[in-house]
Amino acid sequence: MPSAIAILTQDPTLADLTAAHGSPSRLFDCVGALLDHASSDEFSVVGIDLRDVGYQHSAFTSAMALRDQFPPRVRLVAITSGGMSVEQSRQAVLFADSELDLGDVKTQNWPAILSPVVRAERPALYSVAHGQHPPILTFSVSYRNVLERMQRIASMPIPILITGETGTGKSTTAHYVHTWSNRVDEPFMILACGAVPGELLESDLFGHMRGAFTSANQDRTGRLEAVAGGSLLLDEIDLLHLDQQAKLLRAVETSEYEPVGSVETRKTRARFIFASNIDLTAAVAQQRFRADLYYRINVLDLALPALRKRREDIPLIAVNCLSEVSGQMKSNELRVSLSFLWKLAEYDWPGNIREMKNRILRAALLSPTGLLREQDLGTELVATIPHTVSNSGPSLRQDRREVERASIERVLNDYGQNRTAAAKALGISRATLYKKMSEYGVTYPLTNGAPAVQARRA
Repeated sequence: MPSAIAILTQDPTLADLTAAHGSPSRLFDCVGALLDHASSDEFSVVGIDLRDVGYQHSAFTSAMALRDQFPPRVRLVAITSGGMSVEQSRQAVLFADSELDLGDVKTQNWPAILSPVVRAERPALYSVAHGQHPPILTFSVSYRNVLERMQRIASMPIPILITGETGTGKSTTAHYVHTWSNRVDEPFMILACGAVPGELLESDLFGHMRGAFTSANQDRTGRLEAVAGGSLLLDEIDLLHLDQQAKLLRAVETSEYEPVGSVETRKTRARFIFASNIDLTAAVAQQRFRADLYYRINVLDLALPALRKRREDIPLIAVNCLSEVSGQMKSNELRVSLSFLWKLAEYDWPGNIREMKNRILRAALLSPTGLLREQDLGTELVATIPHTVSNSGPSLRQDRREVERASIERVLNDYGQNRTAAAKALGISRATLYKKMSEYGVTYPLTNGAPAVQARRA
């Protein structure tokens, strides 16, 4: 089995550092030279020195090329120091299996970091073009299928229904569809049906004439007219009253409508996009949503997966959230570790992207050093790995046993099977740890010394 390490860097001291831990290194100063060795069996580990400012300018292209070219058994390592900036963390998530933080080398589990990965294939990274914007990146096959479907239907003159749990990005998805459509030069507008009082919603959508009601002091242009030939997203469509649904159905079917207080029929050129976070078929069965409207708008349903259904994308989405948070705080000093980003993938995030963004903002605001840590997310997230609650599920005692077992396995993996360190991290004695391992049937070693997050990503 090859044991040499290839490192893309301009720092010659890295060769001595890795050699001191029993692994010979070969340094490369450009991506091309390293790629010439991608098909050989010479290296078991490939590292990218993300501390190298000169390299960071081409880091994205390089990370993509290296990830695709090296076989899955080769461990890909991001070399950092004292945490990573937002941009460095983006490159690390796109490229790496492990992180080697030179700011804390004494605590690193070198055998786990510098050993090859045992797996059949490396998760593929998909890049979907987004016009003049940066490409949309995903590791998730299910989300890639949604993106490709969005591109295919973007310019079709049909209504689109976007469904998904709260916080999964329905408004963003609608904007993607508009950007990819032949209407991109026309307006994109959103009407949040749940945010406008019922008596004003028709005026907001269709417009009204002066004198149509008490406060109508002048004519008002509705969104159907203002959006012209662009795209109109009606969010939370299920919150419309039945009579409002009937008027909307006419506009969708015939493109015809009348402003409130007018008998003049007008035509709209708008492309309708609808969004809902509830099961509309159940709403139809309960007679809370018109069946005829549902069947008219559900020509094509884009069902967005929840974050827990695309865990492999969570670190990448978290980096995007970090970038937004950094902009909100007007700070370029936020730093993060790769293990922190992967740790986020262990949570179910019932509020999805919106919840994760708020948690990361909270962590950034509360962090005393600017280096985000797991405990900055909030104790309720740190203490447990979320499970779906069921009224007919196991007992509280069984739930506790499962959580404790999962925590023990996770911490043992995180500390490279070092039971002394794991017991300290768990806040229990070694004797108690051994007792619980025996009680819960936790075997040793767990995954041949590979960190738990690595095993999940394989």
